[in-house]
Amino acid sequence: MEYMFHSATSFDGSISSWDLSSLRSHGSMFGNTTLEPPCQAGRGPGRHYLMCERCGVGKFAPPGSFCHECHAGSVPSEDRGTCNECPLFQYSVSGVDNCLTCNLPSLVVDNRCVWWHLPLLALGFGGLAVASRFAWLWIRSRRTKKMERILEKFYEVLWEDEPNGLATYTEKLHRLGLGKQEMETKISAMRALQSQRAGVSIGYLLSAEFAQLAVQRTGQDDPTFIDMKTSFWLSEQPIGRNVICPRDGRAGCALVDWIPRHERREQTHFMSWTWKYTLQQVRSALERFQDNLAGPCYFFMCFFVNNQYRIIVEEMSSGSDNLENVFESNLQRIGSMVAILDTWDRPLYLSRIWTVYEQFVASTIHIEVKFIMPKCAAEHLQRQIACGSKGVDQVIQCLSHVDSERAQAWKLEDETKVKSLIQETVGFQHVNRHVTDVMITWIGGVVEQTLLDKARATNELKHELQAVSPGCESVAGSSLMQRDSSRSDPCAEVHFFMMTSWCPWAEDGATATAVPQAESAESPHLESAVTARRWRPPVSLGVGDAEVTDLAPAGCEDRPSSASAPKRRLRVVGLSGDTLLDIEAEETWTVGFIKQKVAFEERILCKPWQLKLQLAERPLQDGEILKDLEAEELTAVVVKESVAGIYAAFTCSVLVLHPDGRCAYGWFDDYWTSPLRESAGPMQNCYIAGGEEATGDWTVEGITLKLHAQEDYLGDDLMLEAQIASSADALQEGISETILVAKIWHKFRECERSLEPEDKTFYKIHQWP
Repeated sequence: MEYMFHSATSFDGSISSWDLSSLRSHGSMFGNTTLEPPCQAGRGPGRHYLMCERCGVGKFAPPGSFCHECHAGSVPSEDRGTCNECPLFQYSVSGVDNCLTCNLPSLVVDNRCVWWHLPLLALGFGGLAVASRFAWLWIRSRRTKKMERILEKFYEVLWEDEPNGLATYTEKLHRLGLGKQEMETKISAMRALQSQRAGVSIGYLLSAEFAQLAVQRTGQDDPTFIDMKTSFWLSEQPIGRNVICPRDGRAGCALVDWIPRHERREQTHFMSWTWKYTLQQVRSALERFQDNLAGPCYFFMCFFVNNQYRIIVEEMSSGSDNLENVFESNLQRIGSMVAILDTWDRPLYLSRIWTVYEQFVASTIHIEVKFIMPKCAAEHLQRQIACGSKGVDQVIQCLSHVDSERAQAWKLEDETKVKSLIQETVGFQHVNRHVTDVMITWIGGVVEQTLLDKARATNELKHELQAVSPGCESVAGSSLMQRDSSRSDPCAEVHFFMMTSWCPWAEDGATATAVPQAESAESPHLESAVTARRWRPPVSLGVGDAEVTDLAPAGCEDRPSSASAPKRRLRVVGLSGDTLLDIEAEETWTVGFIKQKVAFEERILCKPWQLKLQLAERPLQDGEILKDLEAEELTAVVVKESVAGIYAAFTCSVLVLHPDGRCAYGWFDDYWTSPLRESAGPMQNCYIAGGEEATGDWTVEGITLKLHAQEDYLGDDLMLEAQIASSADALQEGISETILVAKIWHKFRECERSLEPEDKTFYKIHQWP
């Protein structure tokens, strides 16, 4: 062995000092045994892992492990087998075996001895940063809220668009940091939103200004909104053509952007209606609705709100665009719907797909719906309800004819879109049942309210009757009206409530006392029901077997007594010649009062649709006075059929009245000397006329029919007003009893409209099924 390491000076030092850097492998020399010795605590393998050595300064080694640096804040233990944490206010650094003391004014922070104010400054700066952040957020939030409040006020001021108001709020927004471009963007957005949400005021719809606009544009006294559509937007000067639309910034605006600014505000009611209505129908219904309004009313009325310039003139959009979202969202935002029914008797309202769909959606999303009708239709409904169960059943039957599958719309694409939406969702039958239930529920409420009002009125009038006629006991009540609008005497027009009473002082113990209704808009001279106490003693007018007390209001003591008024015998007969009324009548009685007497006859009470009196074939107006009629006998006409049908007049005029309000007027080369003949006029032309394209529309109120139509052959733009009457001769010759006693104003092509009307009588020769 000594010889082997002889002269090997490299091995003269200790093993740990040997240079083995060039040694590639020592396995062959020492076998496959490991060179890492199992060292004790505080010692680790030395250089080249040939032996154990004590861990150096600041290091420790667990048993059988290597030497490691102690972590910050600790130093090796006495045997260097582990590390010990430094005590409080002491710290450690690399390469030392003992903890160092950090004396004041320094502090130990993260195992570092630093000057004491540095962490406080760091904490202070951190707190200041957090506080500054919160302050900035609070200021920004306050600024945002203030800006929102100013923008809300700006939104309200923008409705009026007054320069001073706009300048004031523009300056306020500028001081809050809103830039000019951003401000213009917000103002444009608000104008567009106002345009979309603006409703037309009920005041403007009822104004003389709008009525005059409609009449002047259309040239008709009572145009439909379809007539207005043509004259408003399809004329040489369409309305709104030169006004910038706030919604898209292009010329051509909605009608609501064209009307006076004070007549438009945020929509409060959604109007459900149809463009086939006439101006007077809508005005009459809204006048009744306005009487019960408690606040402002601005309608979402498609005629005004939708940009008809884009829809009609440019044909860029339709009413059914985004139907699923726009219509329902608008309805939910507004929260209230007003539905205008033209009549209860098979209304046109239920034949239009838009109105049927609107009713369906409003009901399904629980939107309150208020139904209103023109005055004439509402009064007709009240009379029908007064007929009892039969009358109510007829109303329900008429309002139950809902057929959404056959309902129509003005534009075919609108009709297709709405029907497709119904068919793809709930189906036509579901919509029909749903809308029918809505209509029946509504009419049920009307019946209930009518009965409550009648019971309340009966109770009040009962007490007044007791005051006027002590000892009388009311047993029944019904309505009666005596009107004479042609006379200036306020005492000549009084509304009555017929109160059948049992009075012990009457000769037969029974009498019917007419108590004037004090709270009547048509009888302003009646102060109140209390004035009945001051009325003079009753004077008999005589109605059948009962007696009617004609009580003059206070202040009318100079009115001549009916006992001294001239009398004549009056006989009222029906078309068949049967006597309906044969009484001693005063010459001061009005036709309207006589009609009421006839109406109370048991055999016709509540049965007819309409009751009218005529002299020969001339219909009589309610205000006409008996003494002005040179006749001792009048004819009572009971209208039991619809006015719709085909009419013929001498010599060759044919008038077609469709049930849906459309009409046509034509001339046919079939002359006859009189339409009263066995063939009942040109029946061969009835079906030809029925297939003629409608060129106008017609409406009827009471016994007055109004019509406007175009006749292409002679270029006649005619207007017709007729009184519905009956002809016994026509009935006997096989023609319907209904006739139209008409006055016609012609306008041939470029000529002026005739000043004097043409008188013509039309005979109904065909009744619609």
